[in-house]
Amino acid sequence: MNLRTKVHPLAVEAAGRLVLCTAEGDVLAVDTTDGSKVWDRPEQSDEVLRPAHQDGVVYLGGRTLAALDIGDGKERWSVPAGEDYLGNPQPWRSPTAYPGMLFAAHDNWPKRLDPRTGKDVWRMGSGNGPLRAQGSGVWTVDTDELSPQVSGLDLTTGYPRMVYREGEGSRWGLAVGGNRVFFHDSHSLTALPVF
Repeated sequence: MNLRTKVHPLAVEAAGRLVLCTAEGDVLAVDTTDGSKVWDRPEQSDEVLRPAHQDGVVYLGGRTLAALDIGDGKERWSVPAGEDYLGNPQPWRSPTAYPGMLFAAHDNWPKRLDPRTGKDVWRMGSGNGPLRAQGSGVWTVDTDELSPQVSGLDLTTGYPRMVYREGEGSRWGLAVGGNRVFFHDSHSLTALPVF
């Protein structure tokens, strides 16, 4: 892998490593002291996805949902992506790590997984957007409808606890911080309370 390849700012830094994705979907870890390549994982995804980090492990979406040691890139576990009912690949979205928990989605199914094993804890609801943990919930956006729908799922059970439907357009985003969930569409920004 060429270190001069185009990389994106979707990265995570921990334990002296900067883990980032290239435009080609490769994942690369560099030493933060001198910029040298430490490990790589070619062809992880067909798109640029943000890695997640927790307790010395980096989690990657894409063709598999993979847990790698952030220091040396050794795989701890991997779960393959599935297919939709027509047989089209449904890659894993960017994962989200939260203390002692891991969230990821594929084929419009948000999941909570055990970060140590990759085994499902729950699979619930619908949402094809990013998953963001805040408060006692994990938040996602379902964009299959004419207008985006923000759903708050209980961290423990996955059951829906809040639904917010407003907005329009194809451009939207979801962020969390300060005990709030922020949703923006093409026209407005809304701060939602968390539970």
